[in-house]
Amino acid sequence: MKKLLFTFLACISSIVGYTQSITGNIIVCPKQSYTYTYTLPGSATKDIIVTIFINNGTISNNPQANYTIKKGESKFTFNVIWNDIATSFAQIDAHTNDGVTQNAILNNITIASMSNIKPTYFASTPAANNGIIKIPLGQTGVLNMTVNDFLYYLNLNNNPTYKITDYRWTVGTQSTEAKNKYAINYGVADLNQTVVSITPVGNACSKSYGGSISYTIQRFFDIQIKSNSGSVACPNNNVSFSLQGTIPQGSTIEWIAADNFTLVSGQGTTNAIFRTGSTNSTATVKAKITYPGFSETLQNSEVWVGVPETPSGVSGFSNGKNFNFNSLYSLSAYESKGATEYIWSITDGGEIRKYDVNGNRNVEMYTSINVGWNQTKSFSLRVSARNKCGTSGERALTGYVTFSGPGGIDEFSLRSATIELEPEIKSVKVYNLSGVLVYSDNAVNGSFDIKSTVLNDGIYIIEKFDGENRTSEKVILKR
Repeated sequence: MKKLLFTFLACISSIVGYTQSITGNIIVCPKQSYTYTYTLPGSATKDIIVTIFINNGTISNNPQANYTIKKGESKFTFNVIWNDIATSFAQIDAHTNDGVTQNAILNNITIASMSNIKPTYFASTPAANNGIIKIPLGQTGVLNMTVNDFLYYLNLNNNPTYKITDYRWTVGTQSTEAKNKYAINYGVADLNQTVVSITPVGNACSKSYGGSISYTIQRFFDIQIKSNSGSVACPNNNVSFSLQGTIPQGSTIEWIAADNFTLVSGQGTTNAIFRTGSTNSTATVKAKITYPGFSETLQNSEVWVGVPETPSGVSGFSNGKNFNFNSLYSLSAYESKGATEYIWSITDGGEIRKYDVNGNRNVEMYTSINVGWNQTKSFSLRVSARNKCGTSGERALTGYVTFSGPGGIDEFSLRSATIELEPEIKSVKVYNLSGVLVYSDNAVNGSFDIKSTVLNDGIYIIEKFDGENRTSEKVILKR
């Protein structure tokens, strides 16, 4: 009995806890066959079916295959052909049918494929922008291009076997293999719409090519129409224009008078004179440039004819807006076509301060308007635009100033009504509740005592000025 029990336990221990393994290459080339070995730690005590699963590869054109380990055997070999895809996560899994043996896995297999390896850096002279290399017509020279000094297969950095230093340069239909720098000579008008493609070349496995980056060469007229007479012209005056830039030899030029212009002279040349019309508006001139295989019509609408437009409004000042008393506001006239200067005015009080140096388009408005306590008063802001031809109409806006106080005034005694002022205060003004100036002192030094004035008892507004800022406060004088 003891002998039978011992034999049974020995049989169980021989099959429980098998630790299987898979060995073989973990850096592989695509489309090539590699041999792998499945091994048990000891001989099988019975027949075991092992299913091999391949991720990113095949066994006999299938992603899985079954193998049988006969009783007494401990291993078998199998061949895998890996797919042409760059990955570091290919793997082999092994599963058994006995419900006892542990599964095995060989993971993190790197396939050294070039399928999605492409340059990550490109520079050229002339420079590329958004996949386009623009070269002016009429120029000759050399297009110099550079890509990465080197690349690596996937994550195999610093492994010299998998370092990529060669590239296939394709210009149109012609291909050449070279290093990371390449140059093309160009003439006055060739290579237009030619595509340049750069593809890395790998030699670690069988010679293969990665992904390409492509750029298109465009030849263009690098020419502009410029006014020689400024941006403003008065009605019925001559304005001179010229073509500036690289004009290919053999080009033809056709000047075209468009809005508010009449061609006077210069047809067929690089300089032309146009006469303005009588309408206050933008004037447009065009020039059609033709070269064999190329044609482009250029346009200039930078010249304004006549007095400027009336400003359409003022930023910071809408019609009917309420403003605080004795406060500073920044205003900006909406841009008027043809304007070189803006003219501002305020009626019924207030001041325009701090004109800017850019034609006074931006100003500061100070609401020093006489208004009674808890009263509202209207005022008018006007702005117009001006240039050498004259002045536009005015844009008039109405605003309101309110001198607001609290709902009630607590009585307090001013038997010693002295306001201690900071040393930098320069002047004091005193207003009654009707907004009338009743006292001023432009030489204040340290403090101001309202009792020292001859003002009658009552409620007053005292305005202090330090040379830059004004502040106001309410007092009750009661002797």
